[in-house]
Amino acid sequence: MGMTQAEAARVLKTTPGTVATHAHRAFVALRVSLGALALVMALWAGARWLWVRPRDVERIPASWLDKTIEAMGLSPLVLGL
Repeated sequence: MGMTQAEAARVLKTTPGTVATHAHRAFVALRVSLGALALVMALWAGARWLWVRPRDVERIPASWLDKTIEAMGLSPLVLGL
């Protein structure tokens, strides 16, 4: 809310040291939570990259397929193409 620790202590009717302790604990908890979130996001992105990346698959040249279809006398519909 934009207050100093002394102002927050007066509003909460406590000492500035107590406000400082709670602020420090909140910052530590936030740092740990954001670090864990960053780790999970990095692991998810890495796993996604490994799963989706293009595979090294040898492609059959279209000319070979055309020659095979012609030699066997099959239509592309029969082959399910």
